[in-house]
Amino acid sequence: MQKLNIIVIDGDKKHNETINKFFKGDDKIKILKFIENGKEALEYIKENRESIDLIVMDILLKEVDGISILEHLLTLEKKIPVIITTEYNMPYLLQNAKTLGINYYMLKPINLNSLRSRIFLSASNHKEDLEKQRIEETELEFKISFLLHKLGISSKMKGYRYLKKGIGLLYKTPEGNYNLTNYTYKYLANYYNSTKDAIEKSIRVSIENGFDKSDKKVTQYLFGNSINNYKNKPTNAEFMYTIVEALRINNPILQEI
Repeated sequence: MQKLNIIVIDGDKKHNETINKFFKGDDKIKILKFIENGKEALEYIKENRESIDLIVMDILLKEVDGISILEHLLTLEKKIPVIITTEYNMPYLLQNAKTLGINYYMLKPINLNSLRSRIFLSASNHKEDLEKQRIEETELEFKISFLLHKLGISSKMKGYRYLKKGIGLLYKTPEGNYNLTNYTYKYLANYYNSTKDAIEKSIRVSIENGFDKSDKKVTQYLFGNSINNYKNKPTNAEFMYTIVEALRINNPILQEI
């Protein structure tokens, strides 16, 4: 059996040493790295995400906190299970972490046998979830493409792929936790090796050019009187958030698919 590759993100050296001693020589679990700093951990995840099977981490970290890391994990194609281990029993943090998709939340000092069991449970459930996730993501991409084409955005347009990816990202992000400029554009710029300004401009051009060719019935149904642009075309934010909302409520327009 191939070992599960784990990283531990925690500023508590004694805690890390205890975990390292417990799992040393384990024939089913391999700890790839112990990281004490949140910023360093985020960089490591970005560079090594494909090799990481599970993350064990604290919420309170230096430079970049655990919540920020969880928010980044939501943007990845590969979903990585997370177990939180912390000495802070703060309900609002726990609720926030649950919203961002953690598997378990354990208070220190932790029972290491329980941690090991939960690692396997998380990994096992994750495998079952992967197939479900693959099907759901395929359906989501199809729905986004359907709506973009109805709204005049052709796959030949440069902004099409940015819109498709960005709308998918916003859909998967908990409501109220996203910001178009500082979150979505930044992610798309990194993903496509571009700049935030170039991404924003390409999306704007696609909406401007596509809206004139859109299915007017669909346009009116989705946007109604919410468009406040003097040219009667939605802003980038209005356009993307409207599609996200249509996806969230499974708008009747989607029944045409």
